[in-house]
Amino acid sequence: MLREITKAVGPRFKPGDFHDYPRDVWLKIAADAHQPLDEFSKPARHNPALQSPLKGRGAIQHKRLGT
Repeated sequence: MLREITKAVGPRFKPGDFHDYPRDVWLKIAADAHQPLDEFSKPARHNPALQSPLKGRGAIQHKRLGT
């Protein structure tokens, strides 16, 4: 889930930065910051250049031969 930071939260998250984490990680960050997620970040428009290349790729399911 790609989000843009709107408010500084600790030393790692600065306003204007984009981070791509799974939803559970975002919820943990919000819980550690004692703030709702939408208070310090907002959803970013999907931009494949800013998103991890491994996310969104479907896993290839191969059938084992001889089973």
